[in-house]
Amino acid sequence: MVNRRTLLKALGFGAFGSRFGFDTNRPAELPLLATSILNEGAKKGNTSPSRTTFGPPADVGDGVIRTFVTSAQSGKPLSVGVRFTADMLSGLPTTTTDGTWEIPDGKTPCCGHETVLAFPEGGKTIPFRWFMLNWNPDGHPPPDVYSVPHFDFHFYLMPRAKRDAIENGYCPEATTAVTCGTLERGMEPLPPHQRPPEYESLGAVEPGMGNHLMDRTAPEFNGEPFTHTFLWGTFDGELIFFEPMVTRSFLRDLCTETRVPVEMPSAFPEPGWYPTEYALRYFDEWDTYSVSLESFRWFET
Repeated sequence: MVNRRTLLKALGFGAFGSRFGFDTNRPAELPLLATSILNEGAKKGNTSPSRTTFGPPADVGDGVIRTFVTSAQSGKPLSVGVRFTADMLSGLPTTTTDGTWEIPDGKTPCCGHETVLAFPEGGKTIPFRWFMLNWNPDGHPPPDVYSVPHFDFHFYLMPRAKRDAIENGYCPEATTAVTCGTLERGMEPLPPHQRPPEYESLGAVEPGMGNHLMDRTAPEFNGEPFTHTFLWGTFDGELIFFEPMVTRSFLRDLCTETRVPVEMPSAFPEPGWYPTEYALRYFDEWDTYSVSLESFRWFET
């Protein structure tokens, strides 16, 4: 059976829809976001006006990606994420890494193919400073868990300049390509009130990225195939990024939306609005996708 997405592409509407739906100057842009991204607010009785702003675009694969922020009139963030055309899933590099980070002999290749994006200037109330997409054509460790082609969607809390302190190099104790100093700083434990329940470090401190906390109760660690999941990033004993990870095959098969709650800590390094869910959506009218963080709540330090 041919689904609607395949039919639209066969008829030539996919490329047209991608361009039309991705142009923020066209009136179709806001209805597209309002119908799904703002459903959360409507369900909770929030009918106040909202505003969506977009960051600068970047080419990835055969498509285009850009960040967006949707906020209520009060300034409270409703949704923070990236929007990309369906053809971003094709024409992607097949080499393990883009070579941004030098990999010493005997260390696991790092970081896939990265694309760094800025958030729109209008997103003043969000806690995120910048965004990084990593395309991993061969997956990454742990082996037999995340070793399938997938994307890492990193939403960073720390200033971008600080990533220079997460140095690459060689350390005998590290399984990744980082210096011993980077490993030590990446493994520094979080304060108890900032530690997300069920998440633990497996020593995956990556250069220019940080450490990764993983949920050992997640389906992919318990006999089920990896499709999408959520990781936390840490460095210097602080939470530094939110990370939904999604396989390319899951996105290709996605026909509607998926929303997943995130296990949250009780506090953050800085007070503010923080998201408590991630959402994956496909819009067949425009042949585009979004990966977003939503359901914001106020947290203290």
